[in-house]
Amino acid sequence: MIAKLNFYNKDKLFASDYTEDFQTETSLREYFNKIKSFIVKDSVLNLEHYEIREVNDNSSCDVDVDIYCNILAEVKSEKNK
Repeated sequence: MIAKLNFYNKDKLFASDYTEDFQTETSLREYFNKIKSFIVKDSVLNLEHYEIREVNDNSSCDVDVDIYCNILAEVKSEKNK
């Protein structure tokens, strides 16, 4: 199954990505029910809620997942010189 992940911060689209890591909508739902935060684009995001929608057109994915979150912190990586 191909899922498009749409990450929202304060109701504005923050990032999008695709995943094939989940075989079913149930496994996708179980994953999001277990996590509380994650890192996207160098930001720690706190999960508020999510919605899974089936895609009925000829899209490149099977489901859209709208993920609503708050940015908790920015992750700063140190580059070796």
